[in-house]
Amino acid sequence: MADREFVLRFLAFVIHPYSEYKATEFDSFLSDVMEEINGMSEEGLSDLKQKFSRAMKAASKIFGNDAFRKRYRADASRSLVNKALFESWAVNLSTLDDSQIQRLIEKKEQLKEKFVRLMNEETPLSEPRFESSISQGTGDTRKVKRRFSAIEKLIREVLE
Repeated sequence: MADREFVLRFLAFVIHPYSEYKATEFDSFLSDVMEEINGMSEEGLSDLKQKFSRAMKAASKIFGNDAFRKRYRADASRSLVNKALFESWAVNLSTLDDSQIQRLIEKKEQLKEKFVRLMNEETPLSEPRFESSISQGTGDTRKVKRRFSAIEKLIREVLE
């Protein structure tokens, strides 16, 4: 069932952009999205499937076996796939066109280095650290927005 939750989380934030996320209960948010998906047309479902497939292929080409895993050092051993990282990376990758994905693949070492720095960053006490936004209370509105915007910014920096 965990794999289904991963996919549902991706679909939820493709359908409802993170910038508009206001839910107070993350499980209810996912349940509501599931109902929405059940009522979608074949064309809508096909579009979601295509976005998911593109994001997974891009993540595999960029990160290989380290996709969606916490990385505090480049040479660290592999950790488990993280749901919050999965949704934030996958959704952000799904928004890119083919040429942007190709540029990220070409600059994947730079992207991975920046991601390690992001995982280790310190922030003011008033702002959630990126690491905490993917580790605990991941349904919190501020943490959702923090992790998605941080990955979005990281991708933009590498593409520039």
